[in-house]
Amino acid sequence: LGLEPLDLRVALAALHARGARCISIEAGPETAIPLYADPLAVDELMLSVYEGPDLPASAVGAPFLTNEHLVELLPGSSGPSRVGAWRFERRTRLRQ
Repeated sequence: LGLEPLDLRVALAALHARGARCISIEAGPETAIPLYADPLAVDELMLSVYEGPDLPASAVGAPFLTNEHLVELLPGSSGPSRVGAWRFERRTRLRQ
């Protein structure tokens, strides 16, 4: 994009200005968390959470957002599905 400094909100604004209507971002919590501050910059979240017992404590990072905050921001939900030690959920804004 040629933007300095580059951050996700600036990049999204530049892409929207160029006509982008659907933008996918794959990022971890530390990178993505600014997009969930007011004003909310996402319409949909595909969340994957490892909930297995054998993950060393040193490998566990800070939580993304509390479930309560996610429900407040993105109230639409596919309901969680589980595969082994992983939980997956799609959350969306309710369209007006």
